[in-house]
Amino acid sequence: MKIVHLNEARFESLFNIIEENADNYIPFQTFYEDAIEYIKGLLNKPFDTKISAAMSSMGVSDGEFRNKLLDNGIMTKKSDIREPYDEESGKPTSRYYESYKLKTDNLKSKLREIYNELTNQETEE
Repeated sequence: MKIVHLNEARFESLFNIIEENADNYIPFQTFYEDAIEYIKGLLNKPFDTKISAAMSSMGVSDGEFRNKLLDNGIMTKKSDIREPYDEESGKPTSRYYESYKLKTDNLKSKLREIYNELTNQETEE
């Protein structure tokens, strides 16, 4: 056990920092559950998937979180434009397809890295 001695000025400054960040803080477990739901959404309906309100309160956007998942090797993305022949108009129509695959190895630790990056803190297992 460690004992930390704080003077009143240091305590006030730490308290103010904690108070300022209290609205944006979510615990790792909540972040993890929301991230898993987001990943499930990307696997099933990638164009309709949005991040949760809790994650957006952390200051992360939908596209930014998606890119973090791709950059950290949690998911891979495949995009394709197909032009099937439309029988009604008699012309080919362009359609954009996007699909994701999940890499499950070390998923929780990789999500923890993203969480630490977003919150700028270290968490314990």
